[in-house]
Amino acid sequence: MRARPVVVALFLLGLSCMGGAQNPGETPVTTTLMSWNVQGQVTLDGEAPLVAAIATRIAASAPDFVGLQECVRCDRLESRLPDRYRILGPGHTGVAIAYDTGLWDVAETGELLLGSNDDGWGDRIARWGRFRHRASRRSLYVYSTHWCVTVRRSDDRCDPARQLDYARALIEHMDSRRHGKAPVVLAGDLNVFDGFEDAEPMRYLLANQMVDAFRAAHPTRESPTFEGNHFAPAGRIDYLLAARPVQVLSASSPEQPGASDHRPVLATVSFPGSR
Repeated sequence: MRARPVVVALFLLGLSCMGGAQNPGETPVTTTLMSWNVQGQVTLDGEAPLVAAIATRIAASAPDFVGLQECVRCDRLESRLPDRYRILGPGHTGVAIAYDTGLWDVAETGELLLGSNDDGWGDRIARWGRFRHRASRRSLYVYSTHWCVTVRRSDDRCDPARQLDYARALIEHMDSRRHGKAPVVLAGDLNVFDGFEDAEPMRYLLANQMVDAFRAAHPTRESPTFEGNHFAPAGRIDYLLAARPVQVLSASSPEQPGASDHRPVLATVSFPGSR
């Protein structure tokens, strides 16, 4: 969710085999990912301890990728991460992707505009990149996004139908960009307050071959990722989704008191990839 004029986005995983087996003869690549709305903390003067806490959690988890949202001054965060990490973006939207340069190279990258000022908080985008695994030369698409808020004001344009437009635009873009059989990961703060994981935009994504990694790993566990505020309820609005086929190996959403009003989402997955 967005409590300041900044934008969000992030990522995946769980215990379960989703979408079919790996192709015979291919060595799967195992990838650890994180998605985290950092609540704009890196924009605030005098908040160095909070930035340090976020950087410490990321470094301890050692993800290949982090989908970041509300990271307007990501340079402050990047300076506190291990030297191997670089951050793509975020520009004015606060949506960024951090990646481990020791494991992955950037093949191409860009932005997809989803909406302009639908909730009074500026552009909503998806930042994407195609990354090539250094060891296997296989590709992976990573998307980080932050959707508009449906419960901010009754006269905002943002509603479940508008979020469904976002979901459709993302699926269309993914389908148009696919490089061979390269798998796709979508990480983000989707702000799906109208039904949470049962919201219509979520049902659309899942019906279009996306797997909710946390739910795949934990079929019945309740795990709100947003603590709520004066106008928005607590609930699970942060997701890591992966396009089939993917094998979800683990997933979690640990508490991080004081670092953000969102929990990070963590996952490890195995995917067949493509050369």
